[in-house]
Amino acid sequence: MTIGINPNLTGFWPSTQGSRWTYPLFSNFARYAYYYRHRTTHQESFHLDFIKEHIRHEGALLAVKTGRVKYVKRDMVKREMEITLIYEDGEEKTHKQTWDPENHFVLLYDRTRDNVPQFQADDIIGGFIDIPDGVEVPVEQNIVGYYQRVIPIIEQISAFVRSQGYLPNIQMAEDVCQLDMVACASPGWGKSYKIDKKEAVRECIRENAWVIKQLIQSNPKVIIFSGRSAFQMFNQIFKPFVVPSMWDDMDVYGLLKMTARDPHYLEIQVKEGNLDYQLRARIVISPHFSYDANFEPHARFSNEDWVKFESDYPEATTDLKNEERITEPNRDNYRGISVRKFQAFLDKHPVAAIVIIQRLVDPTDMIGECISQEIIMDNITFNETDSHLNRSSGPCRFCVNDSWVFPEGCPYGKGNEEEAASDTQNRVVEYVLQKLEDAIE
Repeated sequence: MTIGINPNLTGFWPSTQGSRWTYPLFSNFARYAYYYRHRTTHQESFHLDFIKEHIRHEGALLAVKTGRVKYVKRDMVKREMEITLIYEDGEEKTHKQTWDPENHFVLLYDRTRDNVPQFQADDIIGGFIDIPDGVEVPVEQNIVGYYQRVIPIIEQISAFVRSQGYLPNIQMAEDVCQLDMVACASPGWGKSYKIDKKEAVRECIRENAWVIKQLIQSNPKVIIFSGRSAFQMFNQIFKPFVVPSMWDDMDVYGLLKMTARDPHYLEIQVKEGNLDYQLRARIVISPHFSYDANFEPHARFSNEDWVKFESDYPEATTDLKNEERITEPNRDNYRGISVRKFQAFLDKHPVAAIVIIQRLVDPTDMIGECISQEIIMDNITFNETDSHLNRSSGPCRFCVNDSWVFPEGCPYGKGNEEEAASDTQNRVVEYVLQKLEDAIE
């Protein structure tokens, strides 16, 4: 299971990219559940040409002369944006645009600093999409980097399972699932978006306990946190159950190294009367999945080690600076050294290069190794019949229940297991929250 803070609201941003993103609207809960049961690494969008063909003329923003978009600013709370156009004669005009949830305003041009005209007189700069009934809508599938980052980890695990003599078919949406601390999407997270993080934790995580309920239901064997902030939010609730206890104030690569070297687990055991629930999941703290650069192999130097390196290899240090390979330290006092296209540096400074390589950090390999360790220890097991990882213990009614039955049923036979007592989830949630209150006191 991967855990992040919350989904990105990709359509929020006032740009052509933001205009293209689409979100499915389902006719019933069964379709909604089926879609997200099988969704893997993509997100849907319209092509910009299709959008341009279906902009309602009424309410559209029209250019009065040839020009370009100089500036666009969207309010972080209200459905409101300001669009500044500059015409080729130098005249500037700022338009204030509002919309409602059912009629979203989209831009057809991006802001540009190039003094090159983007549009002609009477061209539509932006407007409201209006697609008549009966029109076939071409929907594009876009690979999302956040989900794509998990694929190399799956490939590494698959290679390890093959080395054990099996033929795995490990996949997203089958062997890997995703959870968010907060279910609602937002354009970002923090003060600039006017989101009260403490209020979100109190309302979504403590009061409604959505993440606790989902975690109890899913009962994962490994939890990979997408970024330090996601784990810090998680740790506010589950700290009494993290074994051994963990400091979360070091940088994310330090946390990754620590959780790879020294196994930490989320352990919840509840035995009260007829209730017997157990969850034991390996904790791995990963860099945030959204950014390619986070997963580039690199070397890490403490301040002390870096001072020695500079003294021992001054010419190599100069070349590292000139090649812009050095990432200056943040509050954890570690520098990062990029090893991308490293051969020329290696040829010129072979001894210094060895010192750098000895400090190499490869996030993908480290995460894969953590999961491989769990397979070795038999905490994760492989099913030769279906070529997937074995499902977690306990019944599941997601695919087959009283409200719907998916066409393929439950391929893992979970629907045939005896259903848990109706109060199981609530009792475990109460236990978790009570332990948290006891720890605070």
